[in-house]
Amino acid sequence: MNSTLIVIFPFIAAMFYGLGYVLIEKVMGIHMNAATFLTLNTLTCIPLIGFLVVFRNEPLDFSTLMTNWPIFLMIMVAAAAPSLGWLFTIYAIKNTSALYTAFAETSYPVFTIAFGFLIFGIRQMDMTTLMGGALIMAGAAIMIYGQSTAEPHE
Repeated sequence: MNSTLIVIFPFIAAMFYGLGYVLIEKVMGIHMNAATFLTLNTLTCIPLIGFLVVFRNEPLDFSTLMTNWPIFLMIMVAAAAPSLGWLFTIYAIKNTSALYTAFAETSYPVFTIAFGFLIFGIRQMDMTTLMGGALIMAGAAIMIYGQSTAEPHE
């Protein structure tokens, strides 16, 4: 795949997340519950899986799961963690706003660095990484304070 195209994929993902967040806020406002929404979300993954299997020639292969217990556990947590994050995102959007949730989620690079270090000993930090993380956390603290003192979201 074209490497120039690959570097814009995170921005394309961000575009879809932004669209999704705004729409989720409206959908939750018409009294759809999280279980129904997550079911619909899961059902939309089936055609995407079909596309990957048929057109990208990426066959389903669960043999890695059977390698050993630590690998199995890591794969299952890796699969479940984004789903749990998505669940919390839906409730955050429903009970605050799409805008607040999107901005608050910008703190995830700090958690990526922390988990990478704690679990795998990854030390890809330098002064700019630490300063950026500090700014992200400062921004998150400001947002949490502002949200906690704001009027309830309707």
